[in-house]
Amino acid sequence: MKRITAIIFFLFLIINVFFLPLATAGSSSHKRSAEKVLELTGSQKTLNQTVKTLVNNQLRRNSNLTPYKEMMRQFFEQYVGFEALKKNLVISMTKEFTEKELNEIIAFYETTAGRKTIEKMPFVIAKEISLGAGRIKQNTRKLEEMITAAAKETKKTAE
Repeated sequence: MKRITAIIFFLFLIINVFFLPLATAGSSSHKRSAEKVLELTGSQKTLNQTVKTLVNNQLRRNSNLTPYKEMMRQFFEQYVGFEALKKNLVISMTKEFTEKELNEIIAFYETTAGRKTIEKMPFVIAKEISLGAGRIKQNTRKLEEMITAAAKETKKTAE
C-alpha cells in the first residue's frame, strides 16, 4: 500500500513539475492572443460606452436618479465594465477559438480591411437590425392573424 501511495505521489509530482508548466505556458499565450483581439476590436472603448449609455438611459427614464449618476456609473462599471468582464471574455474566446485562430484574427484585424471592418461593422449591423425591426413592425398584423387562425384551429381540434 505504501508503494502505491509513493507511486501516486511521484506521478503527481512529475505532472505538476514538468507537464503543468507546459500547459500553462500555452494557455498563457492563448490568453494573450485573446486579449490582443479585445484590444484590436476596441472592446474596452465599446464597453465603457455601454456603461455611459446604460446610465444615461436610466436617467432619461427617471430624472430623480440624477443626483446618483456617479454612483450608478460606478455600479455599472463594476458589473458590466471592461475590467469586470475582461476575464470572462478572454475565457470565452479561448474556449471558442484556438490560439492559431485568434492569431489569424489578429493578423486580419491588423490589415486595412480588418481595421475598416472593426470601424464599420457595428454601423452595418445596427442598420440591418433597424431594417429588420421596421419590417417586423410593418407586418405585425400578419403575425397576429396567423396566431389567431392557429388558435382557432387548435380550439376546433380540441373540441
